[in-house]
Amino acid sequence: MAAQDTFHHFNADLPEDIRTAVADTIRQTGEDLFAARSEDARVRIVETYLREVNAKASRPERTPRAG
Repeated sequence: MAAQDTFHHFNADLPEDIRTAVADTIRQTGEDLFAARSEDARVRIVETYLREVNAKASRPERTPRAG
Protein backbone atom coordinates (compact mmCIF):
# COMPACT_ATOMS: atom_id res chain seq x y z
CA MET A 1 0.00 0.00 0.00
CA ALA A 2 3.00 2.33 0.25
CA ALA A 3 3.00 3.03 -3.50
CA GLN A 4 -0.69 3.91 -3.46
CA ASP A 5 -0.16 6.15 -0.43
CA THR A 6 2.64 7.95 -2.26
CA PHE A 7 0.40 8.36 -5.30
CA HIS A 8 -2.47 9.82 -3.26
CA HIS A 9 -0.28 12.14 -1.17
CA PHE A 10 1.57 13.40 -4.24
CA ASN A 11 -1.73 14.17 -5.98
CA ALA A 12 -3.11 15.91 -2.91
CA ASP A 13 -0.08 18.21 -2.88
CA LEU A 14 -0.33 19.15 -6.57
CA PRO A 15 -1.57 22.64 -7.38
CA GLU A 16 -5.07 22.58 -8.82
CA ASP A 17 -3.96 23.75 -12.28
CA ILE A 18 -1.42 20.93 -12.58
CA ARG A 19 -3.91 18.39 -11.24
CA THR A 20 -6.40 19.51 -13.89
CA ALA A 21 -3.78 19.35 -16.64
CA VAL A 22 -2.84 15.76 -15.79
CA ALA A 23 -6.31 14.50 -14.84
CA ASP A 24 -6.29 11.79 -17.51
CA THR A 25 -2.86 10.60 -16.36
CA ILE A 26 -4.05 10.49 -12.75
CA ARG A 27 -7.10 8.44 -13.74
CA GLN A 28 -5.11 6.01 -15.86
CA THR A 29 -2.42 5.58 -13.21
CA GLY A 30 -5.07 4.90 -10.58
CA GLU A 31 -6.52 2.16 -12.79
CA ASP A 32 -3.06 0.71 -13.39
CA LEU A 33 -2.37 0.66 -9.65
CA PHE A 34 -5.64 -1.14 -9.02
CA ALA A 35 -4.79 -3.77 -11.64
CA ALA A 36 -1.17 -4.29 -10.54
CA ARG A 37 -0.48 -7.69 -9.03
CA SER A 38 2.38 -6.81 -6.71
CA GLU A 39 3.75 -3.94 -4.68
CA ASP A 40 6.87 -3.94 -6.87
CA ALA A 41 4.69 -3.35 -9.92
CA ARG A 42 2.83 -0.56 -8.11
CA VAL A 43 6.14 1.06 -7.14
CA ARG A 44 7.29 1.04 -10.77
CA ILE A 45 3.97 2.54 -11.91
CA VAL A 46 4.16 5.32 -9.32
CA GLU A 47 7.82 6.08 -10.10
CA THR A 48 6.98 6.46 -13.79
CA TYR A 49 3.97 8.61 -12.93
CA LEU A 50 6.01 10.90 -10.65
CA ARG A 51 8.64 11.44 -13.35
CA GLU A 52 5.97 12.18 -15.97
CA VAL A 53 4.01 14.64 -13.85
CA ASN A 54 7.13 16.40 -12.60
CA ALA A 55 8.34 16.78 -16.19
CA LYS A 56 4.99 18.24 -17.26
CA ALA A 57 4.90 20.56 -14.24
CA SER A 58 8.40 21.88 -14.90
CA ARG A 59 7.73 22.80 -18.54
CA PRO A 60 6.99 26.46 -19.09
CA GLU A 61 3.38 27.11 -19.92
CA ARG A 62 2.81 27.83 -23.58
CA THR A 63 0.86 30.91 -24.53
CA PRO A 64 -1.11 31.00 -27.76
CA ARG A 65 0.43 33.05 -30.54
CA ALA A 66 -1.34 36.19 -31.61
CA GLY A 67 -2.12 36.38 -35.27
